[in-house]
Amino acid sequence: YVTFPKLAAGVCLVAAVCAQTPASVYVLVVGRDGTQIPDSDPGRKKSIVQAPGKLVARRMTMPELAKALSGFVGRPVVDETGLQGEYDVNLTWTLDAGPRTGKQQVHLHEAVETRSIFSAVREELGLDLVLRKKPVEKQER
Repeated sequence: YVTFPKLAAGVCLVAAVCAQTPASVYVLVVGRDGTQIPDSDPGRKKSIVQAPGKLVARRMTMPELAKALSGFVGRPVVDETGLQGEYDVNLTWTLDAGPRTGKQQVHLHEAVETRSIFSAVREELGLDLVLRKKPVEKQER
């Protein structure tokens, strides 16, 4: 901690130190066949709906998509697509079901098609999530 003693009595500032450490992150890149993301109509209202197994957004930028995806994949996602506009995103995927019992098993058997979030990003958007080691800022107090 770094304190500044010349401040008014009872007031103290704390400085945080940021250090970069290598960590495993997903990098969002354009797939080898190019993107399939529709450009958004600038007149449309910006919106985002996130639910288990679903992400629907209007006028979403790639950094916003990367941030949203990080919540679903459990790691930071870094945008390296180089895409600049706003896009309409409609992703659906199957959640990792894990062991199920009773009524839940019926629904699991009814699901004919399953796919991961990684497959959904590739198939619906033409983008790939690639696991890489990158320096990430880690705040230390």
